[in-house]
Parts: sequence; C-alpha cells; structure tokens
Amino acid sequence: MKTNWKSYPWLRISLLMYLLACCTPALEITTTAMGSHTPIAHVPMWGFQILTNGYLGIFWGIVGWYANPLWLVALVLAYFKWVKTAFVIGSASLVIALSTFLALGKEMSGLEAQQYVEHVSFFLPGCFFWMASVAAIPLDCWLRIRVRDGKAR
Repeated sequence: MKTNWKSYPWLRISLLMYLLACCTPALEITTTAMGSHTPIAHVPMWGFQILTNGYLGIFWGIVGWYANPLWLVALVLAYFKWVKTAFVIGSASLVIALSTFLALGKEMSGLEAQQYVEHVSFFLPGCFFWMASVAAIPLDCWLRIRVRDGKAR
C-alpha cells in the first residue's frame, strides 16, 4: 500500500501550522536599559527568525526551540506509520515546546557591554501556530492508535 499525505489530515495540518508560524510574528522582545523598567524598544520576532536563531536560547535557559528537531522526527515517523514511537517523541516535543511559556519576562543577554537587557514580553500568533503544529503530531498518533486498537466508536 502506497503512503500518501491525503490519508493523514493531522500531519498536513501540522505542516500548515508550522509554515504559518514561520511567516508570522511569534514573540515580542522588549529592550530596557540596565536597572530600569522603562522600555526602550518593542521588537517583534518573526517565526523564521526564531527558527534560524532559536538554538541560542539555551544560553539563557530557554529550550523551547529544541522541540523543532523532535517535531520533525515525530512527523517523519508518523508518516511512515511508526505511530507509537512518533507519539512518544511528539509528546516529548510538545512538553519542550510548552516550556517556551516559561520564557515570559526572562532576561536575556544585554547589548553594548551590558547596558541594555532584552526579555520576552508577549507571545504573538506565530507562537500559537507553532504550538498547534507541535501538538498535532501526538494528536494524530493518538487517534490512529485508538482506531487501530478498536477503541474508537
């Protein structure tokens, strides 16, 4: 039996949400002077910017970006019908992605010899598209496991 994308709507939804996440603003970064609470600038970070530079977040304890490689592995495994393994990896990816919400207000490295501090101030639509794309993989796997085991009505 030939595998095609039409038989996996949740995988297609996941890919669509991921593309939307890359094409929309995802986080708002606020810059303040060191020791001050008055914002100097509010800059939106687009999803593609976070995708290309997010791996650096580990230096500030922000590990949400690392859900992306796990999401990709889970997507490929789900496509090739390794459903239980994809469910476990996809669930791990979702837990890591949800840790992004812990980044709200977290100070990141300063600019220009530590005179300025940046922090995540808002989650924008791209962040929620990304969360939806990551959540769609374990949902797809869970639904397929239920149907396969005959537990669906």
